[in-house]
This record gives sequence, C-alpha cells and structure tokens, in this order.
Amino acid sequence: MNNKDIYQLIIDQKMKDGDYISLDISLSPFEIEKFYLDYPELINQYLITPSEYFPSINVYKGEMLEIEKMIDYKHLDRVDGFDAAIKYIRDRAATKVEDIFTFLCFNLDYKKYSFDNEYEFATHMMNLVHSKPDGYLSYIVAESSLLCHELCKGGSGLYLITVQNNYFEETNTIEKLHKQVEDKLSSIAKTLFLDDMPDIVKILLAYNQIGDLANYSKDITQNLIHTPYGCLISGDCVCDGFAKTFYQLLKLGGIDSLVVNGQVITDKGEENHTWNMVKLGKDYYQIDLTWDDEVTIINHYFFMRSDGLFSLHHQWDESIYPACSIDKDFKDEIQQYLTANSDKLIAKGVQKRLISYEFINYKGEEMKPYNRYYKKK
Repeated sequence: MNNKDIYQLIIDQKMKDGDYISLDISLSPFEIEKFYLDYPELINQYLITPSEYFPSINVYKGEMLEIEKMIDYKHLDRVDGFDAAIKYIRDRAATKVEDIFTFLCFNLDYKKYSFDNEYEFATHMMNLVHSKPDGYLSYIVAESSLLCHELCKGGSGLYLITVQNNYFEETNTIEKLHKQVEDKLSSIAKTLFLDDMPDIVKILLAYNQIGDLANYSKDITQNLIHTPYGCLISGDCVCDGFAKTFYQLLKLGGIDSLVVNGQVITDKGEENHTWNMVKLGKDYYQIDLTWDDEVTIINHYFFMRSDGLFSLHHQWDESIYPACSIDKDFKDEIQQYLTANSDKLIAKGVQKRLISYEFINYKGEEMKPYNRYYKKK
C-alpha cells in the first residue's frame, strides 16, 4: 500500500468516524517519516501506527511496557522543535491535572544539544519546564519523568515524548488547593503593588511578604511544604515552596522570573536546593529567599546578586539559566520610593514592618550582611 492509498483511507475513515480514527496499518519508522513528508498537512491530525509498535523501538522498553496501556496512540498532538516541545509540556502540565500524556515532536535532535542520550536530554527539558511552575506545575514533583522515544533513525528528529507526572497531593484535591492559593496570591498582589511602583520595589516587597508569611519547615513528611499552598496557606514550606510562590507573586506584578534547581554547599556537604532568578530591565539577578529567611528576621544577603557571588556556595546548570553578571546597589531607588509612598501602602493594608528597614550598602567579593531590616511577626 502506497502513501496515496493510506491518505485516501484516512480521508474516507474521517468522513465516517470523525476526528478520532483507527486504521489497521503497519508502518516502519521510515515509512511513517516518508508519509508525513508526503502529506505534511496531516502532521497535526493523525499518527497512523499500531500501539504495539512503540515498545519495540523504545530504548526505555521496560518502562514503556508499564505505561503503554494508559496511552492513546491513535491521536496525538504535534509540535515542531525544542522550544515548542518545552512550551507544550509546560502549558499542558500547568492547565490540566493529569498523570501522563504523550505527544509527537518533529525536528528534535538531542545530539544537537551535546547530550549523550535521550535520558540526559529529557532531564534537561524537564528542568526547563519546571523553571516556570505555573498553575498545577507547582504541585508536580520536580523529578517527574519525561521520556523521549526516537521513532526514526534516519536523522529526521521524529520523537514520541511521554510525560509522567507525580503529584505532591492526591489529584482529586489539587484543584481545590490551587483555588485557595490563587485567591491568596491575588489578594496579596492587590494589596502589595501600586500602579506606579518600580519593579525593584515590587521585587523587594514580594520577597519580604513571602518571607514574613512562612517559616522553613523541618517536617519533610508533609508533601505540601513543596508547594505554594504550604507557603501561603499552611505557613510552612521548604526551598521549592518559597521559590514557586515568589515566582507566581512576581508574575502577578508583571515581573519575569525563573525557578532554579541546583545544589548548595553547606557544612553538611552538597545538598539539592531551589531558588530564583529575577529579570529587572534587560538583566537577570540571583535571589534566594530560603537562605535569607531566618526565624525572627529577613536578611538580604542573597537579594539581587550576581553569578560570581552565588557561585561561592550555589551550583546550577549554566546551560539552562541566563547569566547574572551584575552586582548593583538598589538602596537609593528603593528607599526614595518607599519613603514617599509608605503612608499609601500602609493605608492599603501593607504591614509597616515590610517597608521599615535600614539598608546597608554592599561591597566586596564575599557574602556579608546586606540588610537585617525588621523582625518577623
């Protein structure tokens, strides 16, 4: 059967059954590739291959056999290229609570990105996805798996990509929890941000507010400490809970930021850690609320810093995240604005302790106290 005959079968079956069709046709990877080259208009409509085909060419055969029954191979979304794949995963995971989904990606070549295998490439992709934990992404375990299954060995870059999410909480409760978080974030943003407020002031106030609301939790058995729910509603979280909450609050303030997954060097050795990078103007800055949030005070040792300073004790994949090359003292700009607008902010409901502070100018190559400006409630 040639491609023209297959094409006609699709059209005929579509007329009969609608969009979701199933044809009993067996094609090799190269035949699949050839078919889509001949009929590109079908790329975003149908994948014609029996489901039992995929495990036979999957380098993760054992894992794929376990999840194969959960996937519908008859109809898959299509994307073209690495950036589109990242966007698709992020959008899908952020807007739907689902354990597993699969899509087809064209023009994706992990060797192009200097990775040795699909596993390393998939890890790289998931780190990028989780750098912007919108919506339900905040409730997915950071180590959620992504498998790239190469369908064609002829250099076309045709991949079946399967994403398997593991949630911090039961999926049937996540929507309810997230609604509480959205309402709380909206209330904070409405109170905290003024229309004419400079971005650097929004960043500082968001930093102070989140640090004031939550304490660092030592109870690692509680799953929600990894989420904005733990930070905003329960009042207890760990580093990724702080970072995800800070990201989402800044987003409501119109400020771009990222969540950074990496490691830190402590007196106990190397530990996994999560913090943020914030974009101000054209430049990015390192920022670590967890390390600044002490029991009774908020420090600013790790507020708006450069890679050079953070690299003394933080480690991250520099190929994923933007460079933070600037150290700048924002003291005068922040102090001038808050002095002029403190009464207005307090009238809106901003706690006075969040805007009462004394900045200490930062100089030098080592981390030194930058600002201990108020006692927490």
